[in-house]
Amino acid sequence: MKTPISINEHGDMSTFASVEEAESYMEPIDVQRGEYVVSDADGQPLSVGVMTEEVPLFWGLWKGRVKKVRITDVLTDTKPSI
Repeated sequence: MKTPISINEHGDMSTFASVEEAESYMEPIDVQRGEYVVSDADGQPLSVGVMTEEVPLFWGLWKGRVKKVRITDVLTDTKPSI
């Protein structure tokens, strides 16, 4: 997967310098609805999904769950190391 990452949202194109920037741009609910088409600098399609992570709250006394967007390579289904 090569940067920049391009996101097509119903014809509106956005380009991001890193995978992390592109992931933070997208809303998990919109990813689940299939609102985005994501590709890398070579035009290769990328897989977009939503992961639920547990995070500490209130100085670690409680745990909460947050949904985060993850972009992976379609063929390897792994996040690249940068």
